Amino acid sequence: DYVQAKGLWDVLGRTEGQQANFIGNVSGHLSAAREDTRARTYEMFSRVDKALGDAIKAATEKNAAPVKESRL
Repeated sequence: DYVQAKGLWDVLGRTEGQQANFIGNVSGHLSAAREDTRARTYEMFSRVDKALGDAIKAATEKNAAPVKESRL
């Protein structure tokens, strides 16, 4: 159930630029993750809001480098 996450997403939408900031923060960190991790993350955020998942995917893949193993 993603009701609380959807509620937060809606609250962020009340202030101009906050949803874009959220997408930028998530995608900035996610771009260093493995491809399978990125795919699962897009799916999770799409359950909150389809447009959110799509936006995070687009922003992340624009900057993502191929990663075969964790960088940690």
